Amino acid sequence: MAIFFAKNWKQYFVCSIIKLYLGGGEAVVVEQREIRCYERGRRKYYKYRPIILLFSGIIKKFPTRFRLSRLTYLRKKTGKFGIALRYIYLRTILKECGDNVSVADNVYLLNPDNVSIGDNTSINPMSYIEGLGGVKIGKDVAIAHRVTIMSTSHIFDDLDNNIKDQGVTMNEVVIEDNVWIGANVVILAGVTIKSGAIIGASSLV
Repeated sequence: MAIFFAKNWKQYFVCSIIKLYLGGGEAVVVEQREIRCYERGRRKYYKYRPIILLFSGIIKKFPTRFRLSRLTYLRKKTGKFGIALRYIYLRTILKECGDNVSVADNVYLLNPDNVSIGDNTSINPMSYIEGLGGVKIGKDVAIAHRVTIMSTSHIFDDLDNNIKDQGVTMNEVVIEDNVWIGANVVILAGVTIKSGAIIGASSLV
């Protein structure tokens, strides 16, 4: 059940409308000091969260193919507005999508229906995530620019055939909560990165 936090009765009214549209949830009026979401862009996110959920609910009714094409079109959209638009679509496409997820411009997400991203996670420009074998990214994860995450790998056992003709293996990548991944890092299929880890720039994991 979704809970919508409102700081005043005007926001409560908007939340209630969204609650009825989505068919569930609870709208709660709380004091401003009780909403613990002021670090970085979290305060702004929670301010507009009811609107984001409303648009996501509407867009989810469109065919998956349409939503994927729109997400591809929005890949190059820069700025906060671009991040917000991508997030609205990602909520309807990803296997799981947490709150306040920031995916910057020019991030390539392949097979996003096998990708899960937790709350307050950011992915910076020019990163590449292949989700075919499954990618699970936890909460409060910082992914710098030009990071590659692969959940597939080529089969190369048969010396009589070309490597590219032997198919691929698929192994899930798991990145636990509170991880910092530096620029130009490459994470290979089947890797698990534990909570609290820092992966230095240009590392191969």
